[in-house]
Amino acid sequence: MTEDGFILDGDLYLPRNRTTKALIHVHGWGDTYRAWQDGSPIQFIPYLAEAARREGYAFLSVNTRGQGLESELYNADGNVEITGSIYEIFEDCVLDIKSTIDELEGMGCSSVILGGHSNGANKVAHYETGTGDKRVKGLSLLSPTDDVGLIRHELGEEGFKRNLARARDIVMMGKGRQIMQSAYFGRDISAQSYFDILNQSSRYPIFNYSTGDLRILSGIQIPKLAVFGSDDGFQTKPTPREALEILDGLPNMRTVLIQGASHRLDNRKTKLARAVKEWLEELNA
Repeated sequence: MTEDGFILDGDLYLPRNRTTKALIHVHGWGDTYRAWQDGSPIQFIPYLAEAARREGYAFLSVNTRGQGLESELYNADGNVEITGSIYEIFEDCVLDIKSTIDELEGMGCSSVILGGHSNGANKVAHYETGTGDKRVKGLSLLSPTDDVGLIRHELGEEGFKRNLARARDIVMMGKGRQIMQSAYFGRDISAQSYFDILNQSSRYPIFNYSTGDLRILSGIQIPKLAVFGSDDGFQTKPTPREALEILDGLPNMRTVLIQGASHRLDNRKTKLARAVKEWLEELNA
């Protein structure tokens, strides 16, 4: 349960022997701990879980309050609140991730690797930089796209400014939950969430390949793994290969390009699991 009372679901996989280590997986925008936006299962989850277990890690795939596009979430009082990615405020991920680490620590896991897919990668990187939580020993960043740069490219600078101003005006009128149709990569999103992600002071932009501003990532000294599929249809400018070349110069960073893999990575789940397992082996050495 989070500090502000939300109850988050997840699947926990335990290794054969008792462990003090865990790998946490945080889903991307619109997804859940076990399913994609369209409701189909995230096929790489059990593969990652098995890879983690073989290296002596517990594995937990967990929801954030941004679960699904729009969903019902119970709070501590048993009341239902409407949440989901279209209403999410990015900074709330800190509460969600902290509660997950706290729960695992209560089970004896005092050392964790934070993993995130797509915008889940933004969340785990932000958690590390925002908290400096000493329990976090590494970051696994799967398909870490430059969402802000891609939206700027998609809309053009004038279109981007126009949409951002519209979102700001709606929020200032006290109507932040009003939906901006098809505004976020063709998906509906609330004005409050759109402005929260894309305003100039936002803490969301971390993988800024388009601008070259990697100051946040550069400050993360713990081991990091970044994985892209060569056929990631979201990360187009720069390409996944070029993005990894940018990341490769960061401290304590290992990069892996999986040929033929899409943004979801499901079509190369065995290779993905192998890449994560080999990285975990290095950490255990």
